[in-house]
Amino acid sequence: MTSAPVPQWTEVLLPLGGPRPAPVLQACGRSGTRTVLSPWMERGDAHRLLMDVSFAQEEEASGQLGPLRVHLLDSDTATASFPNPESVLDLQTSEPFPSSFPPLADYLSRRRALSLGAVSRRGFRLALSYSGTCVLVTSIRLYYRRCPDTVARLASFTGTGAASGPVPGSCVEGAAAERPPVRACGVEGRWGPLQGACTCAAGRQVQEETCQGQRLTPVY
Repeated sequence: MTSAPVPQWTEVLLPLGGPRPAPVLQACGRSGTRTVLSPWMERGDAHRLLMDVSFAQEEEASGQLGPLRVHLLDSDTATASFPNPESVLDLQTSEPFPSSFPPLADYLSRRRALSLGAVSRRGFRLALSYSGTCVLVTSIRLYYRRCPDTVARLASFTGTGAASGPVPGSCVEGAAAERPPVRACGVEGRWGPLQGACTCAAGRQVQEETCQGQRLTPVY
């Protein structure tokens, strides 16, 4: 992770209720906006990114808690610096911890399946920025949903990232397309209705999503 100004985000070991201290990313003890930037990561077949995060914020003397801002940088190559884009998420805990620093595990805010939005370039970087007294980030998980490989009504589709739009399929062996099969992978990672149609070739019949040769009935 790259921090700016250097080194205002640091990694420390803190007890989180487990058998040993865990690594925690923190921005504490300084004023002004502090930003940390992840390494550049390849997008693969992701089209929309999701994030799980656990974090805690220290209470402010003013009583006004500022947000932990999350930024997504969609790019074909690693950017040399943080261009300060608009945040895609502004996170705020409902229970900040006091300056006496009690057990951190009691004040962790855990958020799941937060949408970071769409990515379309070859890769991306994630950035966090904070302007308050102290924020602690104990875990971040980035992921995306996928539609799995599937066969339906004699049409086969290869798995792809959610929200990928219309995906062309192919007819199973022994079948031919009346209309080219197409299916969309939705935002939730579920296949939409099948468009188009495949039918078994002459001399074959449908058997469990395959086209099998018809059995000849012996004549005695």
